[in-house]
Amino acid sequence: MSELDRNLDTALDFVRDLEKRQSGKSAFEIANLMRRHTRPSYTETLFDLATLSQQPHLDNALDLTVSLAGQVTDFAHFVASLSDRLRLPSWVQWFDAATRWTGKHSSWAGDLGQAVMDYRNRKFPTLETALAADASFPDLVADVAAVQVGAELNRNSRLQVSESIEQFNDRSYEVSIRQFVQGELHGDLRGRVMFNYNDILGTVCESVAEFLMFVELKNIAKKRRVDANLLKLSEVYHPDVEQAASYFVEYIRKNGNLI
Repeated sequence: MSELDRNLDTALDFVRDLEKRQSGKSAFEIANLMRRHTRPSYTETLFDLATLSQQPHLDNALDLTVSLAGQVTDFAHFVASLSDRLRLPSWVQWFDAATRWTGKHSSWAGDLGQAVMDYRNRKFPTLETALAADASFPDLVADVAAVQVGAELNRNSRLQVSESIEQFNDRSYEVSIRQFVQGELHGDLRGRVMFNYNDILGTVCESVAEFLMFVELKNIAKKRRVDANLLKLSEVYHPDVEQAASYFVEYIRKNGNLI
């Protein structure tokens, strides 16, 4: 057994123990408790809207690099993305619309958007190096896993978080990628062919542009002079956004064995 496999076993044992100690808690609540054991950056106050409460950082028990579905995966990143993906408890589902955007924008769209921002702010010499750092392959596996695991947990309230992670791990990553393309990106797959490739690319561009729009609106909120629709439209067709989207679509094309 490799070190990455052992790390996954360690993470799953931790989650199972947490579920046992917190018996009766929803998947949403368990994922938020898991978040406390990742990194300080994933428990900052900006995530309080999505988690409905403060999540103090306790330790780094789940800050592990693991093998998930045969892929090197940033498990802490997965936990943070999963936490934002899960449907809110029934008593606050009226609040779901206000937080739904966080799931996408704290995972793959946020990773791609962060790379664009860091490149524009000259933290990296090229967008390629920014993408390799902010949207690394271990991060993207975590994002795909969070979408798929989250979808299963949202469909089946009796399923435990640890069980859904195990199911994802046992499934071919190629299959999970294809499910991700169909469910998350509204892809029309016919055999191995991404029949609506341009639409898929456009969906990614729009999501990254939306992330950048939210960040920009936050930065200039005091001025109150910006048309959000115009701002988003200007970002969708920006070369940086298109390059970041192409990077991601090429990743899913390759790992999903798609054409």
